[in-house]
Amino acid sequence: MVVAVMGISPSKWLRVPARIYTDLFRGLPAILTILLIGQGFARLSQSIFGPSPYPLGIIALSLIASAYIGEIFRAGILSVDKGQGRPAARWG
Repeated sequence: MVVAVMGISPSKWLRVPARIYTDLFRGLPAILTILLIGQGFARLSQSIFGPSPYPLGIIALSLIASAYIGEIFRAGILSVDKGQGRPAARWG
């Protein structure tokens, strides 16, 4: 949701990093992202998580999934008409 809100923000300082993140992780093949995360953070993860490769896989897949899900949320937010976004008038 954070990526989606940043993507529709009027501020360039929020919108541009969100678009770069989304385009980068949606554009790279999943195997390449997993390989880059696995090789790039291998030493750091061994000191934190031990010899298990699963945390790095979880991180890599989370980065990919959050880019896709953020784009889905952004499109869903933008699909609502302006009139439907306002609170309803009170009766009575």
